[in-house]
Amino acid sequence: MAKANGPFFFAVLMIIISIWAMTKLITLTKGKPTLIAVHYAVMTFCVITLIGGFLVSWRASSWWFAAQDVPFGRYATILRIPDDISVWSDAAELYQKRVDSKDTRSHSIKLAILSKAPCQDAGRLIIQLHRAGMKQPDIFPIECNSLDSSWPDKTSFNFDVDIKSGNLVLISNSKSTKIATNPLLPLAFADEPEIQFTIQSNTQRNYAPVSSVDQVKALARTLQSEQAKPGEKVDAINQLGGAPLLASKMTSPGLNAGLSEPLYATLLDLQRHSDKQLATKARQLTARLPIAKDLAKLAKSSDARDMAMLKTIAASTSQQDRALFKDPGDFDAILNRGSKGTPASGETPPIPTYTREGDRFFIRASWDNKDEAMVGCVGKAFFELWGGTSLAQQVELARTVRTRMVFYTKAWAISMHDRLRQCQAKVAYVTGYTQ
Repeated sequence: MAKANGPFFFAVLMIIISIWAMTKLITLTKGKPTLIAVHYAVMTFCVITLIGGFLVSWRASSWWFAAQDVPFGRYATILRIPDDISVWSDAAELYQKRVDSKDTRSHSIKLAILSKAPCQDAGRLIIQLHRAGMKQPDIFPIECNSLDSSWPDKTSFNFDVDIKSGNLVLISNSKSTKIATNPLLPLAFADEPEIQFTIQSNTQRNYAPVSSVDQVKALARTLQSEQAKPGEKVDAINQLGGAPLLASKMTSPGLNAGLSEPLYATLLDLQRHSDKQLATKARQLTARLPIAKDLAKLAKSSDARDMAMLKTIAASTSQQDRALFKDPGDFDAILNRGSKGTPASGETPPIPTYTREGDRFFIRASWDNKDEAMVGCVGKAFFELWGGTSLAQQVELARTVRTRMVFYTKAWAISMHDRLRQCQAKVAYVTGYTQ
């Protein structure tokens, strides 16, 4: 009651204060002609303040009561989302309120999606996530009958997106307790300029069927492109997930020919992408593929490029990836048997990491700059692989410093790593400065 009539109580309070102030002023100035001017000035100020207070209260009340009268409400709080987010559907109206935090780099926007149609009429609600580059949105349905039977009104509910756990949590209006959850991919909204968050009663995906190797290769190139946005890569993985020939063609020469690397290597790298939605999508797709069998085929290949990529897979595959194998020992056995570049001594291989875009690999190289042979070798390596300067300049730089941290694409990083190791320099894949 008090919350709904807040503006009215505020207006009444202002009237009481104004009347008290005027009475006090009249008492103080009575019989004192010199204070008449002050009397009228303060009285004028109080009248203006009173009128202004009524106008503000009336405007606030009109919005407040309009919001209170809507019977079906769905609310979401989404963290770190840009200002141009939009929410719409044929059965929804949007009330948006932004709450700024002290840190201008991070703020929350509270969205009230007020539906004109009861949930039970639709049977389900569909939340769609649109991102830049996606031809079709990701779809997360909420079944109306999943609500707890003790909840008084099944036609309205609150939902909150928990980014850390990746859950869509339904919350009771009266008790503010979690009553149901719906799996939702962890979403990364930071630095995403084009997001549209949609709620609809019904929707469906209309991807064109992927039935040829050429179509799969085109999608693979999108995943391997450094220019493609995370939304485009999510879209490509969604389409690859519906390709029936994918599992049987993953290591075939026809599929990987013309690609910058085997598709498996790309999917494994994307699992560690800093964009949480993209990483989760890549992990889900990889889990459906016969990874152990295909890596075994790759290990037997005589192609030098395949061997190099197998080394990269060995270096970048996490414990979570190893869990995809029925026997965790199978993974190590495949790599140690198939790749000469993988140490059998138990030495921990280098771990490629990524920047915000997830497509850069950092290398830190260190060497003894008093060793002329090593200095010459390192300088030549940077000259051959870096370019843009003379051999003499690179050698002099290697003589001046003892450590360099450089980054570029995965293929470049592999080549640079192997080349510097030949110089007896210490080389490791490391976390980038910008991460």
